[in-house]
Amino acid sequence: MENGMHEGAVTLLDVLGWKGIWQREQEADVLLNDLIDRAKERLKRFTTDGRGKNQFKEITWDIISISDTIVFTAVGECNAAIKLTALFNNVNISNFLTAGLPLRGATSYGYYSVKNNILVGPAIDEVASWYEQADWIGVHMTPSATFRCEANTMVGYWEDYEIPSKTYGKINSLCFNWPMAWIIKKSKDELMQTFLKMAPITPDIAIKINNTLKFFDEMMKNEKVIGKIKAYQEAKVTKKKK
Repeated sequence: MENGMHEGAVTLLDVLGWKGIWQREQEADVLLNDLIDRAKERLKRFTTDGRGKNQFKEITWDIISISDTIVFTAVGECNAAIKLTALFNNVNISNFLTAGLPLRGATSYGYYSVKNNILVGPAIDEVASWYEQADWIGVHMTPSATFRCEANTMVGYWEDYEIPSKTYGKINSLCFNWPMAWIIKKSKDELMQTFLKMAPITPDIAIKINNTLKFFDEMMKNEKVIGKIKAYQEAKVTKKKK
């Protein structure tokens, strides 16, 4: 603890296209709250009774929302906190996207405090300067998280990639491989159909979609992703035979 602040990972996610979302989703606030509640419940089961019970017993986590911004905090040792952040992202990005709420954000690691939804500290300042910078759908690490955590943390979940920035061109970072979670249950065509529901597709939205599809295609070339898809398909075949 430093100056009354805890050390941990913090992720800021914002819902792209929230402005005017009421035109295509009359109860967008209810939908967002429901998705957040489901995310809390899944993570609670995993860290309390599930496979993560022992692995994340030293991590204190929480999910809060401020309008259309979702904050995930994981206080504790860097590698464990970043792993839990990956597991939080793993299901939620796909679920939110399927519901018509695409997410973009960033994850930092450092000192911060959260009191009554008020967030302060260097890790907050850093992630706040990064989370709206990327011009796509996805989550990337800020320098503090990249430099502090081991390179093999959740290999296959965090991948090297040049993120398209709205201001600085392309920036090399570790990015969360959400397409891996998407593709084992859904197709690229279903992803395209999801994007089409975001109409009207204005130039700024089209750029984000194009950048997202480039990332998606690049992750589909990843041997870890290919192996996971095959394993999932084989498991489905085996289950059907039984």
